Amino acid sequence: MSRIEELNTDLALERVPQSDSAKRINGADISVTTKNGCTVTDITVRSEPAISIIGKPAGRYITIEVDEQTKEDDIAVSLSEQILKLTGDNVASVLVAGLGNRDIPADSLGTRCVDGICVTRLLSEYAGFVAGVNVSAVAPGVLGDTGMETAEILNGICSITQPETVIAIDSLCARDVHRIATTYQLTDTGISPGAGLGNNRRSLNEQTLGRRVIGIGVPTVVYARTVCHNVLEMLARKSVDYSQGAIDGVMSELDDELINSLVVTPKDIDTMCDTSARIISRAINIAFGGC
Repeated sequence: MSRIEELNTDLALERVPQSDSAKRINGADISVTTKNGCTVTDITVRSEPAISIIGKPAGRYITIEVDEQTKEDDIAVSLSEQILKLTGDNVASVLVAGLGNRDIPADSLGTRCVDGICVTRLLSEYAGFVAGVNVSAVAPGVLGDTGMETAEILNGICSITQPETVIAIDSLCARDVHRIATTYQLTDTGISPGAGLGNNRRSLNEQTLGRRVIGIGVPTVVYARTVCHNVLEMLARKSVDYSQGAIDGVMSELDDELINSLVVTPKDIDTMCDTSARIISRAINIAFGGC
């Protein structure tokens, strides 16, 4: 196994071996489309060996890649279309759960998204209006502040409000620094808070919450080792004498506990998270007819 395969990432797209096409991986299908500056990669992991190769449970993983020239409205529309692919057009009620720590910019994406959600559940529950899709939202906080697992809090909420679908939004970890705030992942397999950073909390999925869970995330951090690897790959592309074996050799020398624990994020991640959160909340509002 090369060192790049050992680098942490929450993105299914980054787990597809670069030397292969997912179309040629038994047990997985992939399609790629581009529209209005958004490149949408739709990976469906069906069975082995794809589950082992990609390292993700069976399910659907949709990735939207954008760049600085892509308009926010175009991203929001594309994202809303992909959300409806996973929820279906006839969803009746949705709980949006913004995960993460509001006090840490790189971990605050989910909580910021909740601030922009147009909640409509109160209209039908308390005012008697027909609001279309009943949308409610919550930012459950983090274990260190509440003393409760996010799954426990959401289980309690779901048992009372009975949403048909939960949309869980969280910050992700990427393998490529260029994916920070430029890549959106959606999946129908739920989400595992902190998985990319090795800080696994109880997963949020249909098994733990008793209903469909859609996970949405954007990379906001990478490991320091990842940055080192990206630099070495860049040097190799520029014809500097670095083979894959040489890169793996250098990376093995960086196999230090302290270095392995270092996580980095851009200095303007606060602005990046604001932008990504605005786009995601706008997409959810578009998808479910909110304001």
